[in-house]
Amino acid sequence: MLTREEFNKGFGEAIKAAREEQGLSRAQLAERMRRHPVDPEWYLRRLAALCTLAFHIRKQKKLTHKQVAERGKLPIRFVRDFEACNIHNPDSYLVYCLAFGLGIPYAKFEKRVDRLAKTPLDEDDRPIRKKKKKRCGCPGGSDEQ
Repeated sequence: MLTREEFNKGFGEAIKAAREEQGLSRAQLAERMRRHPVDPEWYLRRLAALCTLAFHIRKQKKLTHKQVAERGKLPIRFVRDFEACNIHNPDSYLVYCLAFGLGIPYAKFEKRVDRLAKTPLDEDDRPIRKKKKKRCGCPGGSDEQ
């Protein structure tokens, strides 16, 4: 598990690499970030996805709040409050520690959160599941002819 300093250094390096890949200066990136406000609906969906996913992974792995807290070196109250969505602006490092405590790589956890946050919802806020196409062994890959 990384220390907060190591995590922040790696995070900063990733941002720098992405900025340089796009050919932006620090000032240009800062200006773009200022002009791009956070969409409240996106933020709430992402927060709900974080909390929900943490709960489901913990239950799936049959872990207690205490076990996750000890593994991630977190206060047990944080784990409980996080799953209950009572923490409205979680620190990225604490989310990293939580993912570590759940036994899932941080990058994989974040990808799953993003996918869940983008899931379309029906009028009752239930996920709309896409039906998977059946595949056959034919060259085209589907059963349609």
